[in-house]
Amino acid sequence: MKLTAEQTEDLPFPVGCPVWYGFSEGKDGGGAPQLLKEGVVDSVSFDVISKDMVYVVTYDDGKGTKVVDDVPEKNLAYAANCPVTISSHDKESAEGTVLLCEPVAQSNEEPRKLLYTAMVSTEGCRARYESGIERGRLKFRRVAKLAPPENVVAQKEQPAANLPADSSLVGGEVVPSSITCDSVTKSSHSKEGSKREASGGSSQASNTAKKPRVESGPSFTHHHQNEMSISIPPWLQRHRGNLFGLLIGSRKENRPGVNQIGQETECTIHVKRDNPQSMVIQVKAMCTEATASKVPRNLRLARLKITDLLLQYLDLDRDGAKGRLSYDISVQCRGAHRPNNSKNRAVNAKNPFNGRIEWMTVVELPYEVYKDRREYHGSYLQDRRFLDHIRTNKGCSITLVGDEFGIPTRRCKPYVLVTAASWEGVDWGANAVKSENRRHMDKCVCRLR
Repeated sequence: MKLTAEQTEDLPFPVGCPVWYGFSEGKDGGGAPQLLKEGVVDSVSFDVISKDMVYVVTYDDGKGTKVVDDVPEKNLAYAANCPVTISSHDKESAEGTVLLCEPVAQSNEEPRKLLYTAMVSTEGCRARYESGIERGRLKFRRVAKLAPPENVVAQKEQPAANLPADSSLVGGEVVPSSITCDSVTKSSHSKEGSKREASGGSSQASNTAKKPRVESGPSFTHHHQNEMSISIPPWLQRHRGNLFGLLIGSRKENRPGVNQIGQETECTIHVKRDNPQSMVIQVKAMCTEATASKVPRNLRLARLKITDLLLQYLDLDRDGAKGRLSYDISVQCRGAHRPNNSKNRAVNAKNPFNGRIEWMTVVELPYEVYKDRREYHGSYLQDRRFLDHIRTNKGCSITLVGDEFGIPTRRCKPYVLVTAASWEGVDWGANAVKSENRRHMDKCVCRLR
């Protein structure tokens, strides 16, 4: 049974993932593999007899001919330069790139396993090496390749230059999606009748709506310009039941949820809880030839309204984590609000501390461990001369969040929110903060990681 490309997104090696295969079948990892090939997953099928996934992998034989192989999942590995998301033991993930995959011998009773070495992105343009990574910590990460505007037929009517600075031109980065999910609530406006955990949609949605023709790059094949996925940060999911109830809303208590947001923005919105560590909001804007020009605006409005809904959850406790939440949601979604040239991943989003739409980014603070407790350092950033310096030069301002700085947070670790009137100003301010952090760490025992 062949899976659709979307269904493979929940697998370790989805369609489009670069892979190595041909490793030795033996348990001994000391010998070199007889043959090692590098290819790309073309499709995936489920063998109903063996109950295994069979991957169809294509590779170039060096003579311009594409060769197709059927490979079981246990014989696949992420290839060199494969973009991945690397999870860590504290449930915080980081983006990285695979450099090496090496078979490692185990005991006679256990099969050979593969360990990876990767380059892990840290802050700004910095990165670090990490080795001994098991496959369970890795997840293929699609790197979006933006399609040129002329490839979208209906968007010719509205030039990109006329879009607002915060328009979401492209959906969010790929997040694992489940093939099935349990039903809790069904939108009264849905014509499909499919079961979802929580859903919201426009009453004008049509099953026959035509999507605009998009030429997708090889690394962004199955997610279109009218979709985005928002992964709820792990630090916000400590009380998942309350959070899920907030998202779906309540008619009895007159609390709006994603259903109402979907109606207001002409989008279909689903909340999925695939596993204990993953809660994902999937948004798909209604897109026909007549409505395609409104897709960027509708996605932007949906993102801002979902952010406001989640901020209500934090405001119940008056938690300073609301600034990090607004940033974490916006930085996931690609578009004009997140310029590619920003070295500090600046975004144009709502600043919940003053209610304005501003350019912003988040900078981490160093800490030291004292009596099994982390104490974060940052008072040096509150020096009047430093604050005047960043405000005078680039119009930057910073907000230090943490118990030590007068804005307590119980849900996430302390941080610095850097804001300015432009993303260039945010980049400059973030670099200034990082420079002060390094200067302080040079004469202190504190560290960033």
